[in-house]
Amino acid sequence: LGREFTPDGRWLLAGRADDSFDLLPIDHPGRVRHVPVGVPPHDLVVSPDGHWAAAINATNPIVRFANLDTARVERRMELPAGESVQVLAWNPDGDLLQVCSEMQIFIGRFDRYRTPVKRLVKEDHGILGLAFSPDSSWILSSGYNGRSRIWDWSSETPLAEFAGAGAAIQWSPDGRWIAWKDELQWELLRFDPPTGWSVIPEVPPDVPSEANAGPAVVRFHPLGDRWASGSYDGVRLYPKSGRKEAAHWPSDDDMIQ
Repeated sequence: LGREFTPDGRWLLAGRADDSFDLLPIDHPGRVRHVPVGVPPHDLVVSPDGHWAAAINATNPIVRFANLDTARVERRMELPAGESVQVLAWNPDGDLLQVCSEMQIFIGRFDRYRTPVKRLVKEDHGILGLAFSPDSSWILSSGYNGRSRIWDWSSETPLAEFAGAGAAIQWSPDGRWIAWKDELQWELLRFDPPTGWSVIPEVPPDVPSEANAGPAVVRFHPLGDRWASGSYDGVRLYPKSGRKEAAHWPSDDDMIQ
């Protein structure tokens, strides 16, 4: 079930099998709050301002938006018949949402949530990853067919297609670098809008995994000059060039996600 921190780190959202999630206070005396959402929340995605949480269920076409101040579902967004919500992400300003079913990408406006969503061209393959650029101009999608696309979402137009695909897509704050994971390692890519794309040769080294799953997550530093990856054996920090590992904090007991 879904779990997520609010951006200020003061609350943890923890999904429950009884069609709800809990708001748990972190290091402050606030009370635990219980938020019914109507479905078991497979994923919980908090808006950038920390006031809303999108709850999704992979067998259901409806996104439910819970107001974290009132602890109630106050808005809903529904995909067309026959679709179900697999992945959801907010743009940095919190006014746009990208919603992904198995083979289809939809864009909706949170500030006009009753307006029908935009439907991008239907793919002929499953979608592996999806992310807005920091300025919300572009969308990067990657597929299980090993291909990726840059989209101008406002015109519903794919601008370029590239070999390579990954999950857990992360853009650098300036929008010029992209990190993602394939099966066994991270790759770092340089993006020159709107169609320039290159994989830099100094990719981080393979991180062998007992489960052969490779790294699980990556995050750029807010300044964009460093980035960190989490794996089964700890956290690694790299310079943006990816040329060498800068630091490693081992973990003996659990996967860093």
